Amino acid sequence: MSRVEGMQEWWTTAEIAAAGLPDMPATKRGVNMLADAQGWRDRAGLARRRKGKGGGWEYSRRAFPAAAQARIAAQARAPAAPPPQDAEADWARWHAATDAARAKAQRRLDALAQVEMLVDGGLTKQAAVRDTANAMGVAARSLWNWCAAVEFLPRADWAPALLERRDAGPKPAQRGAVDGDFWDAFRAAYMRQAQPSFADCFRKTAAVAAREGWSVPAERTFHRRFFEATDKLSLTLAREGLQAASRLYPAQRRSRAHLHALEWVNADGHKFDVMVAWPDGTKARPQMVCYQDVYSGKLLSWRVDQTLHSMGALLAFRDVLQDFGVPDHCLFDNGREFASKLLTGGAPTRFRFKVRADELPGVLTMLDVKVHWATPYSGQSKPIERAFRDLCDSVSKHPAFDRAYVGNKPGARPEDFARAVPLALFEEVLAEGIAEHNARRGRRSETAAGRSFDEAFAASFAAAPIRQATEAQQRLCLMAADGVRAQAPNGEIRLHGNVYWSPWLAAHAGARLTARFDPADLQRGLHLYAADGRHLGEVACFEKVGFDSLDGAREHNRARRAYMRALKDAEAAQRKMTAAEVAALMRADAAEDAEEIAAPPRPRIVRGAFGAPATAAAVYAAPEETPHLPSDLTAEEARAAWQRGVMRLVPQRDED
Repeated sequence: MSRVEGMQEWWTTAEIAAAGLPDMPATKRGVNMLADAQGWRDRAGLARRRKGKGGGWEYSRRAFPAAAQARIAAQARAPAAPPPQDAEADWARWHAATDAARAKAQRRLDALAQVEMLVDGGLTKQAAVRDTANAMGVAARSLWNWCAAVEFLPRADWAPALLERRDAGPKPAQRGAVDGDFWDAFRAAYMRQAQPSFADCFRKTAAVAAREGWSVPAERTFHRRFFEATDKLSLTLAREGLQAASRLYPAQRRSRAHLHALEWVNADGHKFDVMVAWPDGTKARPQMVCYQDVYSGKLLSWRVDQTLHSMGALLAFRDVLQDFGVPDHCLFDNGREFASKLLTGGAPTRFRFKVRADELPGVLTMLDVKVHWATPYSGQSKPIERAFRDLCDSVSKHPAFDRAYVGNKPGARPEDFARAVPLALFEEVLAEGIAEHNARRGRRSETAAGRSFDEAFAASFAAAPIRQATEAQQRLCLMAADGVRAQAPNGEIRLHGNVYWSPWLAAHAGARLTARFDPADLQRGLHLYAADGRHLGEVACFEKVGFDSLDGAREHNRARRAYMRALKDAEAAQRKMTAAEVAALMRADAAEDAEEIAAPPRPRIVRGAFGAPATAAAVYAAPEETPHLPSDLTAEEARAAWQRGVMRLVPQRDED
């Protein structure tokens, strides 16, 4: 509504009818009849053709009855009450409008700014509106309407007030009411995890509606209204389940910048889509257990076998210990291969097994590695899944595996699938693919920042405090074979078709020992433990050679001769006396023994002779063994002979 000195000069029939002025009709038809009756169009200055779209007539307020003119003057003199302002709702309409609608409001705001500038320059407002309208090519009346729209508003809230109502948001749809019973019945039939079709549910619900007397909308109209009123989350939850609905929730983006290399490692298993021929003659897809550094994304170690098992997870962890060090935290999948007691025994919150108080600690528990478990069936919580997706393309579809690729599901098997690649070839290509994955530059992760995973890991690893595992700790990760017998007579050990021996094993011939070894590399030897758990030492593997291999026979003979020489040298080093010296000592000892044997033993008991009293002078008689001793021995000589055991003392009786 434009205003001139506070009063509106020209009025349309619609504005007159809507104003409710005294002595004036309240309808457009009544206003037109009054104008015709009083001849407003025939009187100069009281009527004019309306400019703009729609045309029509406009009438001056001076043609109105006196009461109507007085009302208009009174309204112009009275201060207008400011309309209630809801700035939050206005700005909500601003953000709901289209870019084109906001641009139109911005042009109106620029026009009002131009009017204010001219008024501040000394022009009257009427002249400023006229000049601005001419300069911008808009109607002066439109400018007055825009001024009225922002008359009582703060300058900061003018922009949303200048939006046209039709541009302030989507138009409300003109809808007919849908029977509530029909809506509820259709929703109950359609929102099920059996996922019936829309058309079938509508047809069956319409049949029920015809019997119950419900109103039935057109199928196409109801389809549009139903999906406009039903949000995507509710639809997915009802028809696909909780897991599918949870995937609609945005994944959490976690920063790794505060970590360092080997602080956290992530482990999981992956099954490759390649058919491999195994040494035992079977053909199967290989499965890999792999450890990844969380900070850099580098793949640290991996083991390949026909199935995922705890021993593979343990050996891959040993490779991490041997090549890099001991991580502080380990994030595991909830598979049985990681939840085994051998690896994580004693660790709390395992998904697969209960933790008992008397449970033996696993290797990670003994090394003080904090074990964490990823959410079951949640690939987004395991960073290594992104690396597996990369290997699916770079390894499984490698040209070396042409016609051995089986596809990622039964329905995707290529038509040219016809062979299985050898295990050695697969492991070689896998090692090359992982090396390329780690060395590829231009990574856009937060920690790599354009570098490769190798470079990001090496830079952090050089400055990070890394715990190193001792050799004894590394041996804990080897496979154990109880009850291995050291064969007589030399103590050699036979295990999986290989022979292991070391000179010190001869002392344990016939004993049952415990062996720890790497099943993927039996040639590296065995670590042997006694029955009480003491570590005895490491023994090497004796390499088998063919029966007709001369080189192998010569090598074996050379090794045996060297061993015998070493034994002779060791014996010579320990020998302190020659055989002649030992013989002389033995002969001297033999002579002394002969002398002792020649002298008869001295009697320890003296046999007494009872009867007649003996004479004062004792008479010594020679024993039966020495009958020819002289009889005229003095008492001292007889005593000496008796002490030497030659004579025995017999008391002499007096003869009658």
